[in-house]
Amino acid sequence: MTRRFPTALGPVVGGCVAIAALSSPALALSLRQALEGRWLGTGTTWTIDQDAMQVNRNPAHPFEWESLWIVATDGRMVVFDIGHDRFIGLLGAGTLTITQAGKPGYLTLARDRL
Repeated sequence: MTRRFPTALGPVVGGCVAIAALSSPALALSLRQALEGRWLGTGTTWTIDQDAMQVNRNPAHPFEWESLWIVATDGRMVVFDIGHDRFIGLLGAGTLTITQAGKPGYLTLARDRL
């Protein structure tokens, strides 16, 4: 059985996510700060609303949101589901590099500094 965590990755240290337990409310806030916001990549834009546990991957349809579930974390790596799609992400300083389960290649998203 896969346990899903709509909570924390861990504290952000120097632009990276540190290993931590997933039970602390303070850590849940750290995840929101790490993933929350708009991410831009080649031909794509993701808007992550961590409080609502939702993601919009289509800015042309701003009211179409998909569910977000944090499945597992390990250091800077996070495994998460958006709708029915599984992703593996690696958080860096202002970047999120993702691969989608079952698909070749990767995508690097940069945090949009509004």
